[in-house]
Amino acid sequence: MGTLGAVALLGVLLAGFAFLPRLFPEQTGALLDHDAPDFRLEVVANGKPGALGVSDLRGSVVVLDFWATWCGPCRAETPILDALSRRWRDRGVTIVGVDTDTPDQGDPRAFAQAEGLSYPIVHDETGAVSRRYGVEGLPTLVVISPAGKVVAVRTGLTDDEELERLVRKAL
Repeated sequence: MGTLGAVALLGVLLAGFAFLPRLFPEQTGALLDHDAPDFRLEVVANGKPGALGVSDLRGSVVVLDFWATWCGPCRAETPILDALSRRWRDRGVTIVGVDTDTPDQGDPRAFAQAEGLSYPIVHDETGAVSRRYGVEGLPTLVVISPAGKVVAVRTGLTDDEELERLVRKAL
C-alpha cells in the first residue's frame, strides 16, 4: 500500500473512532444503579476553600467529570460542561471537575482560570477517587441522581445534546 493509501486508511479509522461515542453512548459497570462512592478532595478552583465530596451535594444532580489538563478531548469538553453548569446550576445540577493530573503534568487551577470555568474543580492527585469510580479513560463523566445513585457513566468526548440528555435522565 502506498503513502496515499495509508493516509486514506488512517482517515477512515479516525473517522470511525469519532462515531464510537454515538454507538456506545453509555457504559454499564459495577457502579451503575448503586450508591456513588463518597470522597473528600480539596477544591482547587471555583468553590469554597476546603474539601468537597459527593455527600455534600446530596439532593442535587451531580456530574463528575474526570479529566486532566494534558487530555485533548478533556480540554474540548470543558466549555461544554461550563455552559451546562451555567444553564442548570439554579435547577439543582452541580458539575464537579475531578482533575487527575500528577504535580508534574499540569496545574488544574491555572487551567480553570485561563479557560474561565465556573464549576468547582477538585484534585485527585493520587488517583484514589478515579480508581474507586473505575475510571479507565479520560474524559469520563459519572452522573449521580439527587438520591446519590449512579445513573450514567460515559467515557469519551460528550457533546451538549448528550450532556442535556444525561442530566434530564438523572432528574
